[in-house]
Amino acid sequence: MDASPSQFCVVALVANEVVGFGMAEGDQVLLCYVLPEIRFKGAGRVLLQAMELHAVQQGITPLRLESTRTALAFYRRNGFSPSGPAISVFGLEGQPMLKQMVTTAMVQA
Repeated sequence: MDASPSQFCVVALVANEVVGFGMAEGDQVLLCYVLPEIRFKGAGRVLLQAMELHAVQQGITPLRLESTRTALAFYRRNGFSPSGPAISVFGLEGQPMLKQMVTTAMVQA
């Protein structure tokens, strides 16, 4: 499988064990998951920050995602805001969200 140059993946490790995974493509965060026993210990935030940094380095603003109900508070704590009505597909609800990223060019202006 060939990876797209716009894809970015990151893993969280604890004692050389994978405990979380994040994936972004272009301006979309596609995945940001950690094992349940790792929740609320900062691994998800670090994964998200790595994807945000990559987006800024690529000049991408804003960064978008669709949050599950479970992750909604996590994304809000990390600066994402709802960007439209919730979407229901196959009985699952996703909340479109976005975060306006600050690029170096914006800071220098």
